[in-house]
Amino acid sequence: MAGAPFWSKYGVPLAFVIVAIVFASLNARFATSNNALLVLQQASVDAIAALGLTMILVGGGIDLSQGSVMALSSAVAGGLVARHGAPEMAAIGFGLAAGALVGGVNGFFAEHGKVPAFIVTLATLFVVRGLVNVYLGGEDIVVPRDRIPILHEIAVGKLGGIPIMVWLCLVLYAVGAFFMRYSRWGLRTYAVGSSEESSSRAGIRVSRHRMGLYVIAGLLSAVSGLMLLGRLSDAPADLATGEEFYVITAAVLGGASLFGGKGRVWRSFMGAVFLAMIANGLVLAGVPAFYQQVAVGLLLLFALLLDRFGRDDGRS
Repeated sequence: MAGAPFWSKYGVPLAFVIVAIVFASLNARFATSNNALLVLQQASVDAIAALGLTMILVGGGIDLSQGSVMALSSAVAGGLVARHGAPEMAAIGFGLAAGALVGGVNGFFAEHGKVPAFIVTLATLFVVRGLVNVYLGGEDIVVPRDRIPILHEIAVGKLGGIPIMVWLCLVLYAVGAFFMRYSRWGLRTYAVGSSEESSSRAGIRVSRHRMGLYVIAGLLSAVSGLMLLGRLSDAPADLATGEEFYVITAAVLGGASLFGGKGRVWRSFMGAVFLAMIANGLVLAGVPAFYQQVAVGLLLLFALLLDRFGRDDGRS
């Protein structure tokens, strides 16, 4: 299709600029530095989870369980502190372990059980959410801020005038980008996503490698859940419900292909910022919040069309 390479590569950045200009013209507060930092802070939770999802998508997998894993890690850590008096660092460790465990379960059934990853992760989405409800017993866990000072400081504190959560997100993305681009592990991830058969012939243990991607993704989703706990000091059962769709949209907007073998982690960060910017701009423009779902759905469709254009051009 004529023009496909251009729109596939520059469509989202152009849309980002146009939307920013429109919102800035509607409300002068949108273009302030304080609001820009607020957008980055709001984007960081989904961006961290999107980093893990991007790796999975590049490797030829899919994961729909991010929102439930966020709720699980928050409930585990919050419950250990508030109900059992556990030290904060121990609670953080168990929260991260819970996320990695779910990722490992996803990877095991998808890779060794040969169940389609879409079905596996859709199942764990419901199973994990149900387990969170069972554990909480229908009650929110309220955690006093002085019991989780580290999480609270990371979630709402600032360093050099920039939210610490944003710094954490940037560091994780820098590490992820380095390994994806320069390490043998990253090259294998792209190879596995591009051609599973060729990768296997080259000696790559495809199932083992991809299972590791699911564990990393579960771990990063758990980090996002802990950030929500630190921000809210609360672990409700419905925490991050539907958040997986925002995470998927951020990754696909960033250029990660649902067909594998394609994607850059930094662009997923941009996709998450784009979504947060739209949510922020709609609020400042006085648009009802439920229209955000309409916007996210349209953006996901837009990103999928760009992905399809890029694939069609590659075949021509």
